[in-house]
Amino acid sequence: MLWLNYIGVSVDGVAWEKDHLRALGINPEELRAHIITHVHDDHANIFDLLINGKRPVIIADHLGFECLVEKASLVLDLDRESVKKMVEWQKVIFGKLFHWLGAEFEFWPTAHPIPTVGFRATVGNQSIVFSGDTLWGERLTQLFNADVVDSELYDATMSAPYRASDLTFHDAGGGLIHPELAELAGLPEQARRHIVPTHLASIPPEFSDKFEVIRPGQTWIIQGDRKQSVSDMLVLSNSPIVHWVDEEWRKVLLAQGRVREHVSGATILNFGQTNKDFFIILGGTVKVMDANQEELARLSTGDFFGEISIMYNVPVTATVKAASAVRLFALDGVIFKQMIGCDGVARRLRKIHAVRPILMHFGIMQSLTPSRLNELAQIVELDRIYNAGEFIIKEGAPADKFFGIIRGRARVQVQGRPVATLYENQVFGEVALIKNTARTADVIAETPVEVFSVSKRHFERFVGQVPMLYYYLGVLAESRQPRKR
Repeated sequence: MLWLNYIGVSVDGVAWEKDHLRALGINPEELRAHIITHVHDDHANIFDLLINGKRPVIIADHLGFECLVEKASLVLDLDRESVKKMVEWQKVIFGKLFHWLGAEFEFWPTAHPIPTVGFRATVGNQSIVFSGDTLWGERLTQLFNADVVDSELYDATMSAPYRASDLTFHDAGGGLIHPELAELAGLPEQARRHIVPTHLASIPPEFSDKFEVIRPGQTWIIQGDRKQSVSDMLVLSNSPIVHWVDEEWRKVLLAQGRVREHVSGATILNFGQTNKDFFIILGGTVKVMDANQEELARLSTGDFFGEISIMYNVPVTATVKAASAVRLFALDGVIFKQMIGCDGVARRLRKIHAVRPILMHFGIMQSLTPSRLNELAQIVELDRIYNAGEFIIKEGAPADKFFGIIRGRARVQVQGRPVATLYENQVFGEVALIKNTARTADVIAETPVEVFSVSKRHFERFVGQVPMLYYYLGVLAESRQPRKR
């Protein structure tokens, strides 16, 4: 079992895997994926999990996956397509890095009687190598010299003990199809000290000073837990961007993130610099300034920043300084880009980036907090451009939208009589929505008019959560009502 960013991954699942996991105190429901290195009778026995558990992720190359499907089809007496529907296949390609939930994988072919692979898994700067079942050393060299194996397989397999890692599980079972432990013992200390030999029930006395046998239930901790305070956890759980990702990516975020603290007045990001981190504010306030040091906004607990430069691969677009002592949760930009590629998060952020600058020109919106402004940006629709003379809303029609003018000019008329003119950065359509009536006036474009809109359903929900905005729009609606003579 590997635990990568708090996510359970099984390597070549054993028979009766659920029972083994429970005996080790592991809930089988925590197991999210299976890495299949090869399909022998003592490997890839995950059928009880296929039948009774969640739909698992299978991480394998094409041939390995097809072998697994064939075996499952025969054992379960199902056709191959039915088996494939029971799993989610993450295809790996030899020599090409593969990323999954914040972890990086590299796979290579090995020398075994059936198709087999080895791999390296990396989280942050720390790695584990798994050689897979394989011949290695002198006998593999003999096969290479006899043109039985090609250079790609030979080089990849022979390099396993030398690959950068914090821990290397390497086949050492001996016999015809496994390397001898003596060969691994002869490796340089720098390579040998990370090796844990597999396929052995015991270590011969002459090698006991170099290796230790694996014990059932033995655990290696390569990267310890990152401790987070309860208050930090609460802030993160309430941050909008954390809500947008699924449970597994939340685990990655918690595993990979780190806390930074800055004193009041400290510069966190400078306009024009290169940035590699995404930030969520855990406590305190920062001010956002343009290139001329003019303040654009203040961000506080739960707000986020730093994503624009990472998403669009551009220099930082604003200076960010601590307006008070501030605690930040920082996530590496590479992990952040992987995370937002799932669950439509990038789409949400791109819409915020497109709409938020427009909304900030409207006086009615400028008092909204950044988090509320982001929320509003997501429900806004950049509707269309109305031609001069075209009706935007008609008197007496059902009220279905709230509008704002991005550019252009419009005329307001009641029963055919002009009563007002609307200009850029003014809103309209609120009267009928606030008072729950039909439209009380016509609004007609006098020039080409570009508008944004918010549907009635979204308008009512959003305004109901922001009392200040409800009050302001209520006052505005009242001021626009015809005065009684």
